[in-house]
Amino acid sequence: MEGHSPGRSATWVRPVLSATSLRWWSGLFGALLGTFMLVDPGQFDAAVYEALQDRVPLLGLVILAGGWAMLTVAALRPRQSVHAAAHVLLIFAFVLFAAGFAASHAWTGTAVYGALAAALVVSALLPASQLAPPGVRRGDLLAAGTGAAMALAGLFLVSVPLRESGVYSVLEGVSSRVGALMLVTGLLLVAVQAMPRLRRRWTLAVHVAAGATLIAAAVLVSARISAWSGVALYGGLGLLLPLLPWLRHRSRYFDAASLATRLALLLAGAASLPLALTLGLLVDDELVGGEAGRLTAFLAVLLIIALAAVFGIAAGRYIARPLRRLGEAADRLAAGEPAVPLERSGISEVDRLSANFGHMRDHLLERTRRAEVLAVELRRRADELAETDRRKDEFVAMLAHELRNPLGAVSSAVHLLADGGAEDAGTAVRAADVVRRQMHHLSRLVDDLLDVSRITRGKVPLHLTEVDLVEVLRRAVDTARSQFADSGVELEVDLPAGPVRLAADPTRLEQVFGNLLGNAAKYAQRGGRASLTAVVEEGREVTVRVRDDGVGIPGDVLPRVFDLFYQGAPTLDRADGGLGIGLTLVHKLVELHGGAVEAHSAGSDRGSEFVVRLPLSG
Repeated sequence: MEGHSPGRSATWVRPVLSATSLRWWSGLFGALLGTFMLVDPGQFDAAVYEALQDRVPLLGLVILAGGWAMLTVAALRPRQSVHAAAHVLLIFAFVLFAAGFAASHAWTGTAVYGALAAALVVSALLPASQLAPPGVRRGDLLAAGTGAAMALAGLFLVSVPLRESGVYSVLEGVSSRVGALMLVTGLLLVAVQAMPRLRRRWTLAVHVAAGATLIAAAVLVSARISAWSGVALYGGLGLLLPLLPWLRHRSRYFDAASLATRLALLLAGAASLPLALTLGLLVDDELVGGEAGRLTAFLAVLLIIALAAVFGIAAGRYIARPLRRLGEAADRLAAGEPAVPLERSGISEVDRLSANFGHMRDHLLERTRRAEVLAVELRRRADELAETDRRKDEFVAMLAHELRNPLGAVSSAVHLLADGGAEDAGTAVRAADVVRRQMHHLSRLVDDLLDVSRITRGKVPLHLTEVDLVEVLRRAVDTARSQFADSGVELEVDLPAGPVRLAADPTRLEQVFGNLLGNAAKYAQRGGRASLTAVVEEGREVTVRVRDDGVGIPGDVLPRVFDLFYQGAPTLDRADGGLGIGLTLVHKLVELHGGAVEAHSAGSDRGSEFVVRLPLSG
């Protein structure tokens, strides 16, 4: 997290430290050191441990428990209370070490364990899973604590006369040089963790120098005074520090909370803890072969820990492999790839999970398919509603036009009669004839509108009787003769010689064929031809065809020619008047009689044909 101090040219950056490395290292160090102290306490008889010698097994037990508790925190990331308890236990163990070294006048040990305990206090105050603010590169709390410990130990080795401390009397001649190196590299190590600008450039160099200094301290200081905990501490940190920047950059590839890590930790603990406790608390020296036997036993415990950890990692990866595949299948399903095979793992719980995932996937795919079908249907219906609304608006405009023309003619005739403009009887008769014709036209418009309204609401009544279709067709032809004569179109009629019996409403059938013949008269070419034919098909139905050689029907209009309010190009019954509802009436009335009607055309100016099929009675 960065903060800017007003009035300063330089920017001060508050360090953001990661405690992950410290928790893992302190946990491993505590577990191994505690095991060593329990299994082979005789190794801790040097002068540096003089104040601790009577309590080595107890102290080993405390630091062993603290180490495994810290490993649990690092791997499992438990709730804050467990997190704090594990830190308190390991801090207590390190403080006991520091106090024991102080009582033995081993001040470097006091400084090192005191500094590491302080670093653990800082770690305890940080959350179990700490994320750095965006754009901020974190320092490492382990490196910072190690640097502080090195600086304090080095300051002691440089400043305190060795002759005043019997523990360090064997170091005269090397202590000042090692102490100076520890002081300088320790301060640099703290600086690169606290200052991001230095961290970018000098991290690796400072870590390598500090690691080399610690290894030198392990060899030249701790080993010479038989401080084996110091050898382990300095040597382990000396090997780890140069690798720490590399490990931190690759920490995203290591999942501390993974199944493999947790299983490795569980198996290592389960295998080593009972053995370490048994060897340290219940088995005497004679049974294990004295000091040499205890050292061998400790090495055997280390080997068991390593083998258990390797086996745990391998087993965890084996168990986690089908889970990873299941996760990949879920990711691919989310990415839109539903056909992902799920292999059997041979692990019952994982196979049940895979089966449940398969069922969920199939159910989700089915729901998705239904949703897609529903979405398509909703879009289609929305488009249909929008198109219907548009056609309704066009119909209203056409209706206004159709009403205006006859009303205008009626109005003119009425004014002529009312104002005395009809000077003779002939003019008056013609004016009355205009009114009569236009009123008849208006009546037919209103009748058509009422019929469409009744039919679409299913309210139209049919008065079914047994009728002769031939007679119905002849009446429709007689009604349409004048229209064909006015249009100059020749009508050819070919009807069966005998009666064709249907169960039908004769008035409605005459309306159907009257509309079709009216369209043929209207759209056939002047001087052209139209035809009406009727054929009985195998005694089951009769087929009536109305053809003309007129303007035809465009291909984009043909599929919707029977739709209500549909307004194509000026064709059919719209170009020369009409509301464009006649073919809708034809279609609905034929369906009400149990028949079907079809429209055919080869295109514009290629004529058209309407085919009506009706079932015969009986």
